[in-house]
Amino acid sequence: MGLRRALEDAFYDHPAFLKIWIGVGAPLVALFVTLGILASMGEQQDFRTLRGDLGSIHLPHQYRLTSERTTGSNCHSSCSVIQTWTWLPIGGRSASDQCRDASRALSSAYSDAEANSPLPPRAVCDYFVVASSFFHPGQGKGDIEAIVTRRGLGLAGHPVLHISASYLG
Repeated sequence: MGLRRALEDAFYDHPAFLKIWIGVGAPLVALFVTLGILASMGEQQDFRTLRGDLGSIHLPHQYRLTSERTTGSNCHSSCSVIQTWTWLPIGGRSASDQCRDASRALSSAYSDAEANSPLPPRAVCDYFVVASSFFHPGQGKGDIEAIVTRRGLGLAGHPVLHISASYLG
């Protein structure tokens, strides 16, 4: 007796088996179809998403956003949002204090944030996190970074904190 015939007999003789298979099988099929659709759509990366990533980083209230710029026009290849934050009153915060602020803010928003080494040119400190999606591992990764620049590059020669979110497709 073949497997097919045995299953037909089991379902015919015991209709509860058919109900169990439908109750278990249908949700599993629906789950796999849903995951397949999500995987095929890809992440919807755009400037709004990047600003949302930056919005989860909370600096002490004395920081003021002094500028914001974007790079790239098509987030399907690459794009970024770069914000410059200044401590008010200007000159009231040392570069090492701003580094501590950047580290704490990034770590509280993203638990896997870490220091970047080697430092980029003119940076006092640099912290980053690579944000990838469980459902879209091959879709490129978002990079969130906080950098404090050296004296002489900020307003009136004081250090400045730059926070950026980038997507490299």
